[in-house]
Amino acid sequence: MERNISTKGIAVSSNKSGEKNRFINLISPTLGHIDVLVYGAQNKRKVPLFSSGTFFLYFNPVRKTYTLTDYSMEIDSSPVFESLEKTYSASYLGELFSKTGLGQEQEIYQLLYSAISALIDENADYKIIVIQATWKLMALGGVASPLEVCPGCDKKYGEKEILAFSTLYNSPCCIDCADIQTLILPPGARRYLHYTYFLSFDDSIKVKLSSVACFRIFRFMLNYAEHYAQRPLRSLADGVLEKL
Repeated sequence: MERNISTKGIAVSSNKSGEKNRFINLISPTLGHIDVLVYGAQNKRKVPLFSSGTFFLYFNPVRKTYTLTDYSMEIDSSPVFESLEKTYSASYLGELFSKTGLGQEQEIYQLLYSAISALIDENADYKIIVIQATWKLMALGGVASPLEVCPGCDKKYGEKEILAFSTLYNSPCCIDCADIQTLILPPGARRYLHYTYFLSFDDSIKVKLSSVACFRIFRFMLNYAEHYAQRPLRSLADGVLEKL
């Protein structure tokens, strides 16, 4: 690998390193998930969280580390921080995407890029963005399906069938195959997810939902996400996003 490289990327988290430096976690379409050391990050080289752009990096082939040499921002993420709901949503998506989706760097980056870009819109519905970004991510990961048949018994779902959840298949399933029967998808929610499964992210967030249905699916997806990640998510630990 060349020592001086450039890549598109989205900064999804940031941690202090010493008095003036920081490590940022970057999701890149070419390098995947990497940690980048930013010298003097408290000052002029601070990279805004959830911003996207071109990152110019120095790669140390001995230590296998990346250091930021320059940064050109393309999308300013500051509107995300004008809303508590959007701030928590972006934090959740950044954490979820950084802990899953290995091996599909280009698709993961593009989906997160689309989700953060959608959150910047002042009229955006953060719940629908979270629902669809999570649902599309799981489709990329191979655990989401069109919800037509049960992954356990291959039974075709009925029009009014209620789905529960299987940790064995990491997926919604029929009640008989479920081992978590408190994680419920009503018939209308299943139809919505089935329909949007075949749409692009940008088209799927335009599909209207009632406020009640939106909240139910939103809560389902947050719970589903932790099963998918196979670990608790810090962004969900305090329950704030679910209660907003």
